[in-house]
Amino acid sequence: MRGFWTWLCSAVLCVLLALPVTEADSSTVALRGPRPCDCGDALRAAASLCVLECGWSSGHPAVNLSEAKARAAALNPVHIEHVKEVQQMGARAKLVVIGDSLVHILDNGCWPGSNCEEIKKITNLFRSIFNPNETLTLGMCGDQTQDVQWRLSHGELEGLAPEHAVLLVGANNFLLSDMPWQDAAVGVSAVLELLLRKLPRTQVVVLGVLPQRPATHNFAIAELNEFLGNTAVAYGQLARLHFVSCGQLFVEGDKAHQRAMTMDGIHPSLLGYNEMLRRCWVPALRPGSARVASATAP
Repeated sequence: MRGFWTWLCSAVLCVLLALPVTEADSSTVALRGPRPCDCGDALRAAASLCVLECGWSSGHPAVNLSEAKARAAALNPVHIEHVKEVQQMGARAKLVVIGDSLVHILDNGCWPGSNCEEIKKITNLFRSIFNPNETLTLGMCGDQTQDVQWRLSHGELEGLAPEHAVLLVGANNFLLSDMPWQDAAVGVSAVLELLLRKLPRTQVVVLGVLPQRPATHNFAIAELNEFLGNTAVAYGQLARLHFVSCGQLFVEGDKAHQRAMTMDGIHPSLLGYNEMLRRCWVPALRPGSARVASATAP
């Protein structure tokens, strides 16, 4: 069944991408519209880009926040600080990293019950690898795809034109909402569409969701990652969307090594971040890299 869904997804994506792009800028992903949609019910569940193109994402829980949550998000001090940082750095930003707590940790994001000392070391590690004067980290603990979509639509991308934008989101759609992978795919795809549209000269790197322990959601995570990989392949003709999977780093070696790679089965430890950043991110984000997927861990 897994093979059927992934084949179906990639087939629909190829059809969509074969349609004419706007004459103004062929490097963007905007398609001519409006146009009739003939995607069947099965495709609504599987092919999230078809869902987006046909307008079926309106009101989708993986894309849109409720009014109450949107009001709360607007008052969130982390979001307010992000907007200030974006305004201050502006066009100087060469790398923008967007996502949930796994990204928030890179900017000393600590929460009750977490290992704040280790998180501080992880932040220092990240800043030793990527120049903090040219890097923005826009992560927030607990964020799902709909939260990231809202933040990026409300000031966290304004004035930016980075060389690379890295997206790592989706884990909380499983952990907090227990979403089917197809719904999570709709959410990630909506964020990708927004990034590609608002950052028309940026290489967009979508990272696969990392495996978790316990492995309750790992099958759904594998389905989502396979979908994202197929999406990046389908968009390859535009050479701006790339899929990178670092998950293999967290399942190699013996059980003791695997446990040491995370702090809690979900968030990488200092060892996990060191492996992931140096062996996976650095090759992918090397200046001038045009096909980042070929330089990553499987």
